[in-house]
This record gives sequence, C-alpha cells and structure tokens, in this order.
Amino acid sequence: MMAIPGRSGQEQAIADFSEAIALRPAALTYNNRGLSKSNLGRYEEAIDDYSEALELAPEMANAYHNRAFAWDDLGEYDKAISDYTLAIQLVPDDATYFHNRGYSWKNKGEFEKAINDFDECLRIDPEYAVAYNNRGHAWLALDDTDKALSDFGEAVRLNPEDGDSFTSRGILWHDLDELDQAIADLDQGLKINPDDAAAHRYRGKCWHLKSDFLKAVKDYNEAVRLTPDDPFVYNERGLIWYQLGEYRKAIKDYTEALRLRPDDAVVYENRGLAWEAQGDTDKADADFAKSKELAGE
Repeated sequence: MMAIPGRSGQEQAIADFSEAIALRPAALTYNNRGLSKSNLGRYEEAIDDYSEALELAPEMANAYHNRAFAWDDLGEYDKAISDYTLAIQLVPDDATYFHNRGYSWKNKGEFEKAINDFDECLRIDPEYAVAYNNRGHAWLALDDTDKALSDFGEAVRLNPEDGDSFTSRGILWHDLDELDQAIADLDQGLKINPDDAAAHRYRGKCWHLKSDFLKAVKDYNEAVRLTPDDPFVYNERGLIWYQLGEYRKAIKDYTEALRLRPDDAVVYENRGLAWEAQGDTDKADADFAKSKELAGE
C-alpha cells in the first residue's frame, strides 16, 4: 500500500493540483486536490473540491464517496449518508462504500442500519476485517455481547496486525469481568499501538481490579500523558492513590478531574473521602454536600 505523504508532501500536491486546474479544470484533479486537503483536515475546502469534481462529472462515484467521508469527519452524518448512498447507487458492489456508510450510521447512533450496511459489505468482501470490528461495536451498542465478541474475534483472525481489534475485544473482556483475557488482548493491542490511550486506561482498570496498584498507576500515567483532557483517567488514578494512602496525590487527581468535568457527583464524593482521610473535615463536608447537590439528593 502506498504511504500517504506527510504535511509538506500534501501541501506540494495541493499546489501541483491547483496549477493543473488553472491550466485545465478536470474532475479527477479536483477530486485529488480534495483528498490532499482532507488529509490535512481541511474538510470544508475538500468538500468544495469534490463538489467541483461532481459538477464536471456527475457520475463520479468516488467523488461522492470522498465528499461523504469529509462530511462524516465534520460530524455531518446525514449529509455523509446521502453522499454514500449516491455512490452506492452508481457502484452497488463496492464493499468500502457500504462499510463507510455503515460507519456513518454507527456514528449517528442508528446501529441496526449500521449493521445492515456492514452485513452487505461483508457479503461483497467476507475478509473485510475492519467491518467486523465496527459491526462488533454496533452489536455492543445494542447490548449483544456474544455477537460483538464473535465479530471482534473475526477481525483479529483476519488482521492480527490491527491493534484496534485487540483493544476492542480487550475492553469488552474487561466489561465482562474476564480480566486475564482482557489483559492479554490489551497487551497485544499495545504491542501494535503503544500510544493507544484507551488500551492503557482499560489495562489500568484491569490491574486495579486485580489489586496490582503499581501496574495500574503505570498504565494510568500513560493514559494521562496521551489524553490529558480525559477526566475519567484522573478519577481512576485518584482511586488508586487513595487506596495506597497517598491522599494528597488522590486529591490532586480528583481536583483535575473536576476541573475538566465540574458536575461529577462521584468525584466530589471521592475527593471528600480523601479530605476526610487527611483529617480536613471542613473540605470533606463541602465536597460531600456538593456531591449530594449534583446527585439531586
């Protein structure tokens, strides 16, 4: 597979495509410039280019697909689905078009429709590994853990180099309280993607449940480094500091969690317990009162 050029390469490609368009506007050139802009996160500009391509070539399915992809990245799921549908009408046997429309249905929260599209993708291409992973997440959203596990397992079998599928299954094993299986999958996911914050967080949760606090802290430290704006990681690390008797560190983490998510009644309760353990009853009582207020008690 050809590697996607870096930022400087994308900028040069845009300049080259722009020069070509100035000389002779062509649908394919607009489409390709849109791809380079999308790769730089310039989705609105990319959409303009895909639209220009479609003005010149109204049956260019790939331009509808690429514009849909940009709409999805902007959170405009209805527009994405509409464009994917137009692409599918033009090319009804493209597995990727069905997969990506399914992904937009999933992002919109229409999980049954997402599953239908992932099913069609897999009918066309039974070895489309990422479709199994994403269908697994849709099954999970519908509380069908057996089908989710089956799909995550198939994704891992088809593409054992995909760390995301190991992490997806590992998180589900954690939720099912199968901690050893969870750790094994999360280990593999992190071997492939060492900077996967979710994998570090959930492996930390597993270690915490197994009372291996030092390993849990190590994973939470990595999760904080990778996602410093995630309030849940601070709260979870704070719980460990509390259990280790490191009350100042616990209070620091709970305070950061509340800075990021100031309406979390549970974290106020947790910080109140840490203040109480330090002997500061006034601050403890204030946090307990705030926790009750937020919980509607």
